[in-house]
Amino acid sequence: SMKERELTFKAFRRMVYAGRSTIYLQDEVPQILFTKHMMQDLQIASMTLSAYECWERYFVFVNCGAQHLQMLENNKSFMVNSYEQLVGLDMLWQIALSCRDDAVHKKSTELINKICNRVSAELKDQLAAIRQSVLEKIMNELLASVENGGDAQDSDK
Repeated sequence: SMKERELTFKAFRRMVYAGRSTIYLQDEVPQILFTKHMMQDLQIASMTLSAYECWERYFVFVNCGAQHLQMLENNKSFMVNSYEQLVGLDMLWQIALSCRDDAVHKKSTELINKICNRVSAELKDQLAAIRQSVLEKIMNELLASVENGGDAQDSDK
């Protein structure tokens, strides 16, 4: 049922937290859950807020584990160490562009903004290229939307 599904997302979300040293899953399990299940099985257009919040928690956790993100001391935010290698970045864009839920759209857009603005000192010289890449993606989506008569959901990108 829908209620059971929502409770499952909330339970899985509580199992990992990037700022915490102890988690409730074996080392490789969060990566497998994220890449083999969440990134393949979740329906983006109809994603609910609890599904997205679970997905985002694993996105941050898995990317911190891979050193692509680094949690800051307060464990409330992160720095991006490796933009191009972020696991799930394409799906994050798909969520922001295609999800029909307003709250999910807002949260996914906020995460994209954080990723583009919180880069480590090592990436500062790549900031212009990162922002150009983001602008190109947005412009391509706008162009596809115009070509499809204004319906962004029809875009293959």
